[in-house]
Amino acid sequence: MEFTTKRLRIFEVAPRHAAQLCASLLKDAEVAALVPWVNGKNAKDVGQETLRIELLCGAGSLNVWATQRLEDQVLIGAVMETPSLVGSNVEVILGRQYWHLGYSDEALAPVLEWIAS
Repeated sequence: MEFTTKRLRIFEVAPRHAAQLCASLLKDAEVAALVPWVNGKNAKDVGQETLRIELLCGAGSLNVWATQRLEDQVLIGAVMETPSLVGSNVEVILGRQYWHLGYSDEALAPVLEWIAS
């Protein structure tokens, strides 16, 4: 599944790439502090969480989309969806230098629309 907006390309990534992307984003302490399931964990525990991302993606229990800026092809974040019978849990992890520029909402909108359809 892939979506394109005015400034972004949002595309599903393979389990290994999902884990690598999230690990890269979570290296920034300010970003990690805003992610509840990572906040306060040491590097080893964060590594375990990224392994969990890979395994859940492989099992079909987690969907991860990379968020890429169209202007320079830079990966700036990830949209994560955990589907369930009662609904989906969706979160965005965005590189700190891209905060407050509207990228989160722009990346999230097509994913939420797809989930609702």
